Order: sequence, then C-alpha cells, then structure tokens
Amino acid sequence: MRPLVFIFLSFIGAAAMAAQSFTIQGRLLNADGTPLTASSVLFKVQVRTTGTENCLLYQESQILNLSQDQGAFSLIVGQGSRAASTVDGGNSLDQIFSNSKTLSLTAAPTACSNSATSFTPLASDTRNLVITYNDGGGWDTVPTIPLSWLPQAIYSEDSGKLGGTSAGQFLSVSGATPTALSAGDYSNFMALLGGTSTSYITSASLPTCPGGQFLTNSGSGMTCAVVSGASGGTVTSVTSANAYLSVATGTSTPVLTLNVGSAANTVAAGNDSRITGALQSGATAGGDLTGTYPNPSVAAGAITNAQISASAAIADTKLATIATAGKVSGSAMTSGTIGGSTAINTSGNITTSGNVGIGTITPIRNLSLESSAGTSTGISLNNTATGGRSYSFFSTNNTSGLGGGRFGVYDDTALAARLTIDSGGNVGIGTSSPAALMELQATSNPRIRYRQSGSANFWETGISAGTSYVI
Repeated sequence: MRPLVFIFLSFIGAAAMAAQSFTIQGRLLNADGTPLTASSVLFKVQVRTTGTENCLLYQESQILNLSQDQGAFSLIVGQGSRAASTVDGGNSLDQIFSNSKTLSLTAAPTACSNSATSFTPLASDTRNLVITYNDGGGWDTVPTIPLSWLPQAIYSEDSGKLGGTSAGQFLSVSGATPTALSAGDYSNFMALLGGTSTSYITSASLPTCPGGQFLTNSGSGMTCAVVSGASGGTVTSVTSANAYLSVATGTSTPVLTLNVGSAANTVAAGNDSRITGALQSGATAGGDLTGTYPNPSVAAGAITNAQISASAAIADTKLATIATAGKVSGSAMTSGTIGGSTAINTSGNITTSGNVGIGTITPIRNLSLESSAGTSTGISLNNTATGGRSYSFFSTNNTSGLGGGRFGVYDDTALAARLTIDSGGNVGIGTSSPAALMELQATSNPRIRYRQSGSANFWETGISAGTSYVI
C-alpha cells in the first residue's frame, strides 16, 4: 500500500462567503519512496462522526494532476463535486461542524451505521476526516484523521454568545429593522415583563360582574353596568304593520296570531277560492272529468271522434273485448276490417254486405275460413237444446288421421264420420276412406232405400246376412 504523508492541514473560513471551506495539503509517495506522479488521481473526502453511529455528514470528490507536483497535492474541501443528498444528507459545511443543533439525515437513510435519520452532537464533539484516493490502480485509504478544535476554534465556540449569554436568551426582532429603545420604552418594557405595566389590563384587575350586568369601560377603568336603554332592557310594545298578523297584549306579554282565511288581508287557506289554477283535494272535477280530486275519472261520453287521432291506432291489447247489446253494422263500421287478436262478444247482430273472412283478410265467399294450424279447417254446429247434436264440417290436410284433401261431416256427439268426399271425388257414407264413387258402410245390413213421397212402398238395395245381396 502506498503511504500518505501530510505536510500540513489548514482551515480557511469567511463569514461573508456564500459557503465555507478548508484546505488539505499533503504529499503522496509510492512504497519505494518515489513520489506519486499520476496525471489523474481521484480523491474522495468524507467527514464523519466519531461515535459508533459513524454517520457520514459530508462527502465530495476531486480529480488532481500530480504529474508535475512530485506527489504534492492541495484539496480545497467545499469546492469539489458534492455527493447527492441521498448519500450524506445535504447539510452545508458550516452546519456539519456546528454543535449547536441537530443535523437531519432523513434524505440519506444509510448515512449512519445504526440507521439513524438525524445526529445531535454534544458541545465537545469532534469530527473524523476520511480520505481515499485512486490513481488508476485501485482505491487506497488514508488512516482516519480526527479533526479537533483549534485554540481559536475553542474561542469561536463562545463567539455565539454575548457576555457569556447565548443567543437563545436574547429577544429577537424579525421583519422590519428595529429602532433603538428609549429610556421610557425600556421602562415600559420592563414593567410589561414584570406584570406592573399600567398600559395593559390584567385579569386580576378586572371586576367580576353579577348576572344581568356586563363589563364596560367607564373612562377611568373597567366596571360592571346594568343592561338598559339602547344596550338592552325589556320589550314594552309589539305591533303589526298589516292585518295578516294580529298582536294581543302587545305591551306586556305579546301573543302573535297569523290570520288565515278566504277574505282579504288574510293568509290563504288550502281551499281558498283566491288560489286559481290549483287542484284542491275534495274539489269537484269538471269538463271531461267527473268525481272529486285527487282521483277523478273520465266522464261518460267525454271521448268522442274528435279526441281520437286519425293517425293513432288503438292497440288490440287496449280493446280485449268489444261487448254490446246492440250491433256492429255497416253504419257503425264504415270501412276496414276487424283483425288481430281482438275478441268480439255480443248478443246482438253483426251484419255486413260484404264477405266475412276468418283466418284471411281476402275472403272469396260470403264466409271464408283459412287455417294452416292443426289437422283440419272447419265449422262446428252445436244445438244445445234437448235432442240437439253437435256436428262439424271440415277440410283435412296430410296430418289428419283421415288423410289429406277430404271434406267431411263429422258427428262430434258420436265421434263418427257421417259423410266423406275424398280428393278424387269418391263419396263415403259411414266411412272416411271411400274406395268407389259411392261407398256405404254400416256395422250391419248397409242399404239404400228408395221411397216415393206419400207412399208406404219402398225399394232397397244392400247387403244382408254377410255376403247376401238384397234388391
């Protein structure tokens, strides 16, 4: 390791300078005693605390050319490249050498070995100077140098005092430049500090006022006074400027009454006729409405043709059933169709001079039925009187059990096909599947009878007793 020989160590400081500094001078020699003459030597200077906390208070670096100086160097600490505040806390040189206040190291959480974020020095604390250098062959460290107070510095510790009195014991004035105290000002100031000043009122000199009195300045001092006159007292009269508010016993114990009514100079009640345009509860509705508010209903006959817009249709869901004891005829429905899912329920007559379509809006006969739903389209006839019977006329499709393309008369009461005409023109009586132009089926003795009107005689053709033919 290369030794470091210090020639001397000097401190230079000036109060008028923006920042203080001090100078370190020395000489670097190689192990063989020859001077270090590198052209670029990097110096790192640190100021640390002397305790076990070993807090880094200041660090800077400088590069010097020693090629022509025979190893001699001179470092002006305070003029090098200062380390970031996250390294040493960012305090100034004069702050780190002062033992009068706590140094904050919050910005540099790793500055102290014990992870402290501040350093509070004692009045007698010194500092350690740590110097390392690198001439290109690696870092070397100079043994730690204690920085003890010089005799002048010991005296300078007392320079912050006046006659042995520290700055914290003086009264300071901030802001405007203060003027010198006169003898009278000084006397008043001392009286104020001693609590004997007559220019100010102390709580001990104030009287205690009883109830109903207040503290007032009589001109010669603070006294208690009774509330009276403009400052207080008793209300002796209460009046009203209009008829809306009445006042009784206004000179002793006033009673105020708000006059509510329907006449002039009264506050209007809820049913006051002077309130126009308001819907009052219990009032009788008029015009197209009947009943009383707040729940009137539409009056009978109020909705006329004039109230129904020609461009706005009434939805089927709003006309679920048209029920009437009269009739819907050509004079009542002048044009259009009755369609949709609307039901027509009436005990009167429904007449028309045109065709009626069920399942179609273009009926081709007086009555046309169309449907693709189910197995057939038909009409049901049911006589509900005694001896009556239910029959259906129908036209089948291919989903019917009878086969498609058939017209039939079906006995709904007996659940039997009475007459069937298939798509080929075959007619079946008693069968739904005729195999000839005319086919009759019966469970026994199927026959055709011919009888002349008014005669008891007849002629029959048919089958009797199995395979016997009868004419």
